[in-house]
Amino acid sequence: MLIDEASYIDFVADQARVRPLHGDFYYNNLGYKLAGLILDHQCGVKLSSLLQEHFFDKWDMCRTFLGHPRPPIDGVSEAYNVLDNGKPIKIPTPLSPDTSFAQASGGMYSCAQDLLRAYVQVMEAIKDPDGSPQVKQTDRLFAAHTGIPAHFGSVAGHHYCLGLAKAALPASIGYTGLNSSLLPGQSMPVIGEYNNIGPVYYDNGSGPGALAAVAILPRHDTVVVVLSNTLALNDCADWVQQLVLSKLVGGPPDCLFVSLAEEARSNNLKGYADLKAKLDNGQGPPPSLELPQYCKPYENIAEYLAIDVELKDGKLVWTKQGRPGEQFPLYHYKGDTFHWMGEWNDMASRGLLLHKAEHYWLVHFHVDRDDGDGDNVGESDVVGLTWVHDPHNRQAGRFANALLDVDDRSQWYEWTRLVESKGETQV
Repeated sequence: MLIDEASYIDFVADQARVRPLHGDFYYNNLGYKLAGLILDHQCGVKLSSLLQEHFFDKWDMCRTFLGHPRPPIDGVSEAYNVLDNGKPIKIPTPLSPDTSFAQASGGMYSCAQDLLRAYVQVMEAIKDPDGSPQVKQTDRLFAAHTGIPAHFGSVAGHHYCLGLAKAALPASIGYTGLNSSLLPGQSMPVIGEYNNIGPVYYDNGSGPGALAAVAILPRHDTVVVVLSNTLALNDCADWVQQLVLSKLVGGPPDCLFVSLAEEARSNNLKGYADLKAKLDNGQGPPPSLELPQYCKPYENIAEYLAIDVELKDGKLVWTKQGRPGEQFPLYHYKGDTFHWMGEWNDMASRGLLLHKAEHYWLVHFHVDRDDGDGDNVGESDVVGLTWVHDPHNRQAGRFANALLDVDDRSQWYEWTRLVESKGETQV
């Protein structure tokens, strides 16, 4: 995570509403983070200790940990991303900070055997509220809370519960995975041709050096867990899961999954290459300032995310949160807009998730060209930058020149808010 522990609450408070409550599904793991933070403070013990005592030990999950396993635990897999030729490349093992806020949403290390044990307990709780004593409030956990768009496919309903998606078969699944976004306009395979199948509960996970998928068929007493220590060029864990389910409850021929996997892989690489070519060949005007004039410290409005722009070997680089591993070159796009989209192999080898939209790669510098009267910054000075890392919360992507005084920074934030409210956003 880029956010420092001391800034967690500021980060949460800065979030914007994306969808109406219970109105439409949009994935967000902040709820888990908050739960971890609250449990930490209210219980007086670490979340890892709570989970160990109440779940891991009781379910005999001896190889499941919050945070990277420490000796004498051995046999821990390395993490890999994939180059554009399909070859894996080892990346630094993702390490969650030792805080419950970070660990609660994605800091767990586990294995297929342990997760099968855990999801069997979940399955028993779905079948019978008293089937697993450790799983509480099952009527709320496994109820439909938010609808998943109808185009994804399930005649009898497709919803998100609390932590698992639920689809009445036959249905297209994998909505929480990556493949549907890599196959725009395509229909996902329909799983479940046989009668009296019942619902499927499922979830997907992805991150640098990892893909995962789980599915539960309560009526069949079946749990499917797929884990990978590689972030592939498509969501291969999802394809494997869907293929296994199709064998169990009926579905399309195997060759369809192979062809869709190949198409998703191709789309991923082509989409990245096309976008990079567009950004590399910007036809706009040159920068309005000399490069050293962009070099300043910047901070977002809630002051939990900092960016430094410097000149190295005659080129601009930017660094997030002062971390050397978060330093990247800035390439000119047009005017005062730059991009940081490097070659696929370079970025993959640094452990990045590369399936991102154009706005994620753009950095726009805001230049004040006021003549200056003593109360202003002055002519041709950079007052801030915009990096839209979250399109649903543009405020979080506005960074003021940290050298400005408080009043000037506040005025700039307000000005950018008004500009965006009128639909005049430059990035």
